[in-house]
Amino acid sequence: MKQTILFLLMLITLPLSAQVMSVFEKRVYTVNSQSLPYRIMFPKDYNPNKKYPLVIFLHGAGERGTDNEKQLKNGGQWLVDNLQSDYPAIVIAPQCPEIGYWVNAKREVLPKGSPMKFKFTFYKDSAANTSMKLLMALTKEWINSGKINKKQVYVGGLSMGGMGTYELLIRMPKTFAAAFIMCGAVDIDWFTAHNKKTPLWLFHGAIDQVVPVNYARDAFKLLNDGKREIKYTEYPGVYHNSWDNTFKEPGVFSWLFSHKNK
Repeated sequence: MKQTILFLLMLITLPLSAQVMSVFEKRVYTVNSQSLPYRIMFPKDYNPNKKYPLVIFLHGAGERGTDNEKQLKNGGQWLVDNLQSDYPAIVIAPQCPEIGYWVNAKREVLPKGSPMKFKFTFYKDSAANTSMKLLMALTKEWINSGKINKKQVYVGGLSMGGMGTYELLIRMPKTFAAAFIMCGAVDIDWFTAHNKKTPLWLFHGAIDQVVPVNYARDAFKLLNDGKREIKYTEYPGVYHNSWDNTFKEPGVFSWLFSHKNK
């Protein structure tokens, strides 16, 4: 009895990151001598003979690296809380290298005193960079693994990961049943030229100084044309870390899982 109580106390005092990391298995995807670290979570009471939805989660620029841990700093617990039991899914969280980026874009640091910290230039219609190529290959491998319900493949991300979500939807337009994007950005003409129907839920802080809120406002305005389902949630007084609000947003995963590809 004493041993059981001690074990429970140890679990309670574990750091949040340790709890999340214990659920997400550490793996590395390698092709042609190029590697992409990723973490994978299986549903509670996982049945290897059953096919599950797949959720790809893309981190922001601050979580890049090779430790195969930081990518779950923002959102790891949110994924565990929702996708282990309530909405059982296989979840993949890859990690972009420190010098890499999910998208083909140039990020310029603006002078001090500017209302925004960065300026983004997207290279539309360019070939996918190495990180995106590996991400696409990893996604396809799991979709074709026999473990995935191909009608329920989803993607979402924050900041740089939101940009990566847009680009993945461009390069694999018929793959995903729905997507969520937190404080992301895209060349909207490039997006609409290649993706015509994927349902989207956009989230953004109204006073974001890193990724301008107009990216989300313009996307919602232009994509809300009756040809696709799109939702937009804007948080007044919130800066770039709008993901903190999204993680508390009710109904994100019920909305996501309500969509299935035909």
